[in-house]
Amino acid sequence: MQLVAIAGHDRKALKRLGRLNAQHRNTLHVVGWTDQTAALMQVASLLITKPGGVTLAEAAECGLPVVMFDRIPGPEKLNAEHLEAARAGIASRTHLEAGVAAEQLLRDDGRRAFMSQQARRLARPDAARHIAQLALGRSDEEITTTPQRIIVRA
Repeated sequence: MQLVAIAGHDRKALKRLGRLNAQHRNTLHVVGWTDQTAALMQVASLLITKPGGVTLAEAAECGLPVVMFDRIPGPEKLNAEHLEAARAGIASRTHLEAGVAAEQLLRDDGRRAFMSQQARRLARPDAARHIAQLALGRSDEEITTTPQRIIVRA
């Protein structure tokens, strides 16, 4: 099993993960900020994360089961509840609980496959186009999307 820990710009987390990496050099790969997060999610078996909206949307697009921790009141709490209600994720109250949930999921291929299927049902690959339609009052034929931009025809 290979673990990839992405610390982003959090220097304290990067340092703490680096100390863990010294003990588990063959299985733990520590990364700071990266633009390869989507690619890593596409090959992952499980995502352990805070329940931020963009992260969970990407996980759903990848059909990736999620264990969520450290949710803040408001949007992250609602995001976690939504994913858990859809049976695509598990919201944990503590880091220890998140670790236990992740370990159980990694040992249960059937449950992970079911959660993956549920996550894909939440995916909205045309969300950018739909938002543009609503914001601009335009029809489907007038809006084209690419990974980098939204094109509106006059």
